[in-house]
Amino acid sequence: FSQGTSQLKPELSQQLNLGMRFSPDRNQTLSVDYWQLHMRDKISNYSRFILGDPLKYKSNFDLNAQGQLQVFAPMANLGRIESSGLDFSWALRRPTDWGQVNMGVNGTWMLSSKYQQQADEPFVDDLNQFSAYTGYVVPKVRSLWHVALQQPNWLWRATVRHTTSYNINQEFLAFRVDNNQAQSVKGYKVPAWWTLDLLAVHQWRRNTSFRVGIENALNRQA
Repeated sequence: FSQGTSQLKPELSQQLNLGMRFSPDRNQTLSVDYWQLHMRDKISNYSRFILGDPLKYKSNFDLNAQGQLQVFAPMANLGRIESSGLDFSWALRRPTDWGQVNMGVNGTWMLSSKYQQQADEPFVDDLNQFSAYTGYVVPKVRSLWHVALQQPNWLWRATVRHTTSYNINQEFLAFRVDNNQAQSVKGYKVPAWWTLDLLAVHQWRRNTSFRVGIENALNRQA
C-alpha cells in the first residue's frame, strides 16, 4: 500500500528547442526541430526497490490485522530522466484533375534516452530497447507517412505507421498471448514493423459527413 506525503516536491524539467522551417514553394514545407528534456525529482514509489531488495527495506514489510503480509511503498521524488531527439516533417500538396493530392511524413528520431532510478545510482541507457523501469519502449525512430486525395465531396486517405526495431536486454516477466503463461524474456530483438490505416470521408451535406475507416488494414502484428 502507499499514501501521500507532505515531503513530495513538484517534478521539475528543463527543455530546449531549436528548429528550422523551409518552404521551397507555397505547396511544400520541410521542418526539423532539435529538442532536449531533463526531468528531475520524478515522482514514483519505492515498490520496485523494496521488492528487489527486501533485506535492505525490511522495515517496509508488516503484517496486517488478519496476519497477511503487506508492503508499505511510499511515494517519493526519485531519479531523473534525460532525453534528446529530432522531430522532422515534410508536407506536399498538388492539384490534379482528380482533386488535390496531399502527402507527407512526420516523426521523431531519438538521439539519446536514459534514466536514473535514484539520486545515488548511475544513469541507464534505454534508447532503442525495452525499459523494465519505465515499462515501455524507446525506439530509435517512429514515423507516420500519409497520402490523401481531397475531392469536393470525398476525402481518401492512407496512413502508414512505422517503428524501427528494438532490443530487450533487461530480463522481465511477460505473458505469452498464445497460452497466457508467464515467461522470462531477455536477449530478444524485436524487428521493425509497420501498419496501414485507411480512411474515407463523404461530405453529404454542409453539416453532415460520413466517415469509414480501417485501422491496421493488413492485420499486421505490432
